[in-house]
Order: sequence, then structure tokens, then C-alpha cells
Amino acid sequence: MMCELVEALKRNILPKCRARRCTKERCKVPLNDAPSPHLVIDMDCSALGIPADSRRCDFLFVGCESTRGAGWVVPLELKSGSPSAADVVEQLQGGARFAEAQLPAQHKTRFLPVAVYGGKLHRAESERLKRPSNQVSFRGKKYEIKLMRCNTPLKDALSAFRARQ
Repeated sequence: MMCELVEALKRNILPKCRARRCTKERCKVPLNDAPSPHLVIDMDCSALGIPADSRRCDFLFVGCESTRGAGWVVPLELKSGSPSAADVVEQLQGGARFAEAQLPAQHKTRFLPVAVYGGKLHRAESERLKRPSNQVSFRGKKYEIKLMRCNTPLKDALSAFRARQ
């Protein structure tokens, strides 16, 4: 099955910037049963041309479940410890800006910024992440950050998102 969203990105993203798995800082997000076809971009890849001092998330997942309908655009920030709300928001917003610049506007998308953590999430940080002021903008809309624990499959976050729609 071909996915226009993934194909559009493949034309612009060098193979060395594509990741097979989402693992960083002893934290991983299994991609078993994730929408397919998909492409995972390692946002730290220097060949992307993102200035070294620019904030960005760890990975950008783009995938399709079918040839019809909207594809998924999921910036992922992985933290083995306790995430800081301010850092996570900035990093996910950087991933959203990159996706906006790379993906043609005519492609319908479902956008879900995800913060993945392994340590103890302090209640104050969790509450900060849920504030409207800490949502991530993508194509003129604001999105609440989805929190999930390290080793939780991406499909679980997407299923929870679908259930709310």
C-alpha cells in the first residue's frame, strides 16, 4: 500500500536520517502494530539542516493506516527521567514546525504530540503539560500533549487519541 504522506517525506528525507526504532536515553517506544506504512525521522540527524541551537523533539513518526483518510503526524520526545514541561513543549513544538515545513498542506493529518518518560512525573509538571498555554501548535490548531511511559507501544497512544475523536 502506498501512502502519499509517507512518500512525500521520503522524497525529502535522506535515508541516514530515517530511524528503524524510537529509542533514546534508555527509553523506547515500540512500533509494533503502528500504522503502516510509516517513516520515523531521527530529528538529531545533521543532514536535516536544523540549526544545532534549535529545539526539536527526538523523533517524528509519520504513518498511514489506509490509502484513504488522514495520516498520522506524531512528534515524540523521550525522557528516561522526569520531564520538564517547558523543555518538552519547546522540543515538541520544534518537531511540529519541521513537519509543517516538510509536509504538503493538502495532506490531511491527525496530529498528536507525545512526551514519553521513564522517571517519576511530578504532579506539578503533569498539570503544567495539560495547561492550554502548553499545547503544541500545528497548522493553526493547538493540541494537548499526550503523556506515556517508556516501553508503551505507540499504537496505544494512537488508540487513545482515536477513542476521543
